[in-house]
Amino acid sequence: MTSDIGALLEKAEYSAEAGHYNEALAAVRQILEADARNITALSLKGFCLARMGRRSEAIGAFLSAIAELPGHNPLRKSLAQLYIETDKPDLALLQYNEAVRIDPSDGESLLGLGVCRLAVTSGEEGIRDIRVAVQLDPELREQAEKICKAFSLEKGIKLKL
Repeated sequence: MTSDIGALLEKAEYSAEAGHYNEALAAVRQILEADARNITALSLKGFCLARMGRRSEAIGAFLSAIAELPGHNPLRKSLAQLYIETDKPDLALLQYNEAVRIDPSDGESLLGLGVCRLAVTSGEEGIRDIRVAVQLDPELREQAEKICKAFSLEKGIKLKL
């Protein structure tokens, strides 16, 4: 049984990477029938559904996966991104807050938190988070500058790193 699940996971991952999301989901369904708590399968399900534009179903898959593995930041960041794409920055803010609590040195999570704070709460807190993110991961600087520029144009206020 374990080898069957391993083979199905391999098939699902290969299919998803190739953009064959329906095939990947078929393999994921078989895995979840045998092991409803399989984190990799739940994550792949969310990924495939999101790529197919079925965002609300993808959110459900990521929430199920997070319920099984609450300290898994990649799942939280994927869920937060979906919330942003579905215009729910307040829910994304909650996921990024938790991701930063779990790993305060994760620059990507801090950048996401900053963006959400810019959108939901205060520009001051948001820009502070973005600055810390860039300090932790200098490769995020270009992305952070684009975010600040876009926010400045949208809100009519000047934000600078």
